[in-house]
Amino acid sequence: MHARGRGLLLLLACGLACISAQTTIVSTVVARNQTTLEALIANADLTTTLSVTTREFTLFAPTDAAFNALGTNSLVAKLTASPVGQYLPLLQDVLKYHVLEQNAAVPSSALPFTALNMNTLSPGSSLSVGRSAPQVNALAPGVGAANITTFDLAADNGVVHIVNTVLLPPSTQRT
Repeated sequence: MHARGRGLLLLLACGLACISAQTTIVSTVVARNQTTLEALIANADLTTTLSVTTREFTLFAPTDAAFNALGTNSLVAKLTASPVGQYLPLLQDVLKYHVLEQNAAVPSSALPFTALNMNTLSPGSSLSVGRSAPQVNALAPGVGAANITTFDLAADNGVVHIVNTVLLPPSTQRT
């Protein structure tokens, strides 16, 4: 085979081998070794939703320590129940509360200096998000605020900001 043919074969081989898997919000959580969040996303049947690349997400991802800080109260028992069964809607609601609704990745540079209410994927719920603290606040009384500890973990379908607290939507106040 002459040099030109070998070059074409090399180009084809590299082209096939160099195709890399897309980095998604979910694979970013997995790569950060956030095992609790990873397991809960899977239990809530949200892996496919948060892996689509036809839209962009902004995820405020609680650390394992944040989930552990919830203690062993009844809400935690419900969130970590296996099988999830009757608690699936609650688990989905809590996790969706950490994802902004708009179809856009919101990097830290786009977070407002003054806190702004932003809708989440949890129906009828919003978060107060601002970077002056930098903090994300739940709008329902007594359900917490989270500091953003790591910003701008880029994924092909959005951005992940690591937070130090699990934010609880207003619906959890009724459980």
